[in-house]
Amino acid sequence: MDMDIYGEDMDLKTNAKCLKKLPFTSAERELIVELVRERPIIEDKRTHVKNIELKREAWQELAEVFNSQPFVSQRSALQLKRCWENIKSIRKKELSQKRNMSSHDSQSEGDTKIEPEVVQPRKKWCSINSQLQHDQVLHDLKCTREMIVIEREKNLLEFEKESHRLQIEKLKLEIDILTKKNS
Repeated sequence: MDMDIYGEDMDLKTNAKCLKKLPFTSAERELIVELVRERPIIEDKRTHVKNIELKREAWQELAEVFNSQPFVSQRSALQLKRCWENIKSIRKKELSQKRNMSSHDSQSEGDTKIEPEVVQPRKKWCSINSQLQHDQVLHDLKCTREMIVIEREKNLLEFEKESHRLQIEKLKLEIDILTKKNS
């Protein structure tokens, strides 16, 4: 069995690529940020062997904690790491655009001095609790929809079964009629 650096089965990873990927919810993204902040080794820039192993273990632990939450979709350590990298990339782009805008504004006013920007956390449009409630409602709706689909499939199978039974009964009657005519 081939394993990657995150301790995941390579065959499972290739099979997982075939499955439809669910996008991360805002609550899941916030949870990832919190969990990464609790594990400073993840952002450690040193690359010696011990740190690499500690980072791998930290991502595995983070995945276990993440997946233990009731409002999240199950994710691998690799998926969580990629999401974290995307979150960082998006934040860096936002900060870069903001710096470019403020630098452009100050230069247009004739002020050549550029003050270093203090990075403020993003404004939260709603609290994490309301996001969790929203995600829970979505999850409940998806479960209800799945139950309806399953019930519908069950009814269709029963209908088909009854339809086949009636067709067999009809054929038996036709055979009886034909045998009576021939005798």
